[in-house]
Amino acid sequence: MRRLWLSLGMFAVGVSLMVAAQIAGAAPERRGGVFVVGTTGASVQVDPQVAYFTTSWWLEYATAAKLYNYPDKKGPAGSLLQPEVASGYKVSNGGKRYTFFIRKGFRFSDGTPVTARNFAYAIDRSRTPTSARRARSSSPIGTGRASSARRRSTTGTEPT
Repeated sequence: MRRLWLSLGMFAVGVSLMVAAQIAGAAPERRGGVFVVGTTGASVQVDPQVAYFTTSWWLEYATAAKLYNYPDKKGPAGSLLQPEVASGYKVSNGGKRYTFFIRKGFRFSDGTPVTARNFAYAIDRSRTPTSARRARSSSPIGTGRASSARRRSTTGTEPT
């Protein structure tokens, strides 16, 4: 008889916990606000040009838009690059020039539109000797220029 009451009591506790979990998960979606992340370990560099710790990569992946990105899918479907900010690209000059076309609608947190010039700045910045030294690498990306607000051309060169 004691086992029966213990079993019923445990069943009631389990049902109560499941109901509480359902109620807690039913909160409406919130937009805006501040997201705070705490971590322990080595200091984290959030500058994409010099970040090389795994925690930095996690933060960059969660907060930075990329020209192309891998989809969040399992198996072979997750290994195919898909356009994120780019709507497409064109290869010319015997494979030495890549022109990326930027989709409209992407904005920085302050509301400023994302343009090809923003990507040109980031690519050119990664090629500067100061950034290359700080990142402990040099970029294989060659010279580039933003030819319009929606298009970015880059000419590749061999790393030095």
